[in-house]
Amino acid sequence: MEHEGLIYVVGVDGWPYTKIGFTKGAFAARLAVIQTGCPLRIVPWLVWKARTKRDEMALHKAFAPWHLQGEWYHDCEPIRLFCQSLMRHDLESVVTFTKIVWGKEVSE
Repeated sequence: MEHEGLIYVVGVDGWPYTKIGFTKGAFAARLAVIQTGCPLRIVPWLVWKARTKRDEMALHKAFAPWHLQGEWYHDCEPIRLFCQSLMRHDLESVVTFTKIVWGKEVSE
């Protein structure tokens, strides 16, 4: 049986890139690793708890038309809509959510 973890979606401030990933550890630690490898600010969009690596792979498959490399995707409307829909319909599983508006993040 697969261990539960977190699926996360992050963006790159000012650039049209999105990363969909999975971690069994603390999201803050994973975010620090991603940020270390990127000269631009990484913006968390969504952190979704109690998921498996298999769930992450299903998202990668669903968003394959926007795939760039590895776990990186074009910042596209389908990924943003997925994040917003999850926030509306599975609030209990969402750990972190940033309301995403094209071109900027909005705090609520």
